[in-house]
Amino acid sequence: MRDILQEKQKLNRIFQDISNSCKNCNQCCFTYGWLLPSEIENYDSVVDINDCVYCLDSFEKNSQGERILEKIPRCKYYGKNECQIHKMKPFDCVLYPVKVLYNTKSKSFLAVLSLDCPYIESLSITRRKALLKKLEQYFDKMDFNLRQEYFEMVKQWALITEPKNFRYSIIKEFNSNG
Repeated sequence: MRDILQEKQKLNRIFQDISNSCKNCNQCCFTYGWLLPSEIENYDSVVDINDCVYCLDSFEKNSQGERILEKIPRCKYYGKNECQIHKMKPFDCVLYPVKVLYNTKSKSFLAVLSLDCPYIESLSITRRKALLKKLEQYFDKMDFNLRQEYFEMVKQWALITEPKNFRYSIIKEFNSNG
């Protein structure tokens, strides 16, 4: 857990000026709220999907009370235009607007920066390039065990979900070993 906290602090420093954009955004936090296995004990209402992937239970329910897994929910911890658990939000949420994608054909991972995020859209080309460089360095130095755990989670969710279409810039590509 200590490694996750240190990595979250590093990411918070990289994205230290994002919060102003977040408060006026209201586009984010439509997410499954993916959780690392090492994080699940920190949250109530955790859903285990296919005995391999964990997420926050923010799902809408149908008339029979069954979760609607196909519809990406608004996170249950989002309210008043901000994260209500900001200091303890999951690693996947802290990483945003960075996403890691898994290619099932090439069995490789791609760390990308979402260009649909209003904060990223607001950056000049120079600042965006500098951010991409910082993020590449972040991934180069990221705790190896955490990266392995996170990439395994990404791989597992890629096997059970449909990828979303969004605009992005590539930060770094990793082989299947991370």
